[in-house]
Amino acid sequence: MHFVKVPNLPQNGAIAIIDTRCSPYFDALKKLGVKVIANPACFGLYDAVCSHPDMIFHDLGEGYMVHAPDAAQEVLLQLEALGINLIRGSTVLTPKYPGNIGYNAARVGNHIFHNFKYTDSSLLKEIDKRGLHKIHVNQGYSKCSICIVDENAIITADPGIHRGAVDNGIASLYIAPQKNIALKGLDYGFIGGSTGKISQKRLCIFGNVRELSDWEKIVSFAEKRGVEVISLGKKPVEDFGSLMVISEY
Repeated sequence: MHFVKVPNLPQNGAIAIIDTRCSPYFDALKKLGVKVIANPACFGLYDAVCSHPDMIFHDLGEGYMVHAPDAAQEVLLQLEALGINLIRGSTVLTPKYPGNIGYNAARVGNHIFHNFKYTDSSLLKEIDKRGLHKIHVNQGYSKCSICIVDENAIITADPGIHRGAVDNGIASLYIAPQKNIALKGLDYGFIGGSTGKISQKRLCIFGNVRELSDWEKIVSFAEKRGVEVISLGKKPVEDFGSLMVISEY
């Protein structure tokens, strides 16, 4: 086993951090060879997103991860036991925007999307240290809003993110907001928060992709990039704050 080199783009997934509340999908992931680290609530966040990994952690790849100071100790201990180098962030998460978006940047290959006015200072330092190309967007919930297909392709319902991608040579499928993506306590969730890659050629979605209004576009776009979309269940799609694979076989 070794660590994912480029975040969000595992070659072959082994261990993933996932919202503890998406336990109905654990068996499906196990059958796909993915071991789950269940992430409990961070009490600085409001209930709908309190256990979402993409709000609390930012994987830098190669065994380094920035985390909110109030991340669950039990998860941090599991990550340390795996050999992850943990970098404590400076931003204590609060319920109200923008106090909850400090770690929600989206890494796409060597690019990273975020509203950099609000990026956690520790994370920003690590981004600059690695020489990543920053793409500033107004959408602070960047990772929630971006489904990463490969190092040069995304799916998003956010127009600013779509423009930022296209302007920087990244293929982007612009879809309508998928208002039947469930996110308890809110009107609807986001495509990035409901998906995650478990290997180079497999993209998983929490629920049944065919329940989405733009499912044919999504599946076609992914397949043209050599990526299969795997539905983890038969019910409508749910946003659980991304499927964050951190290690590979």
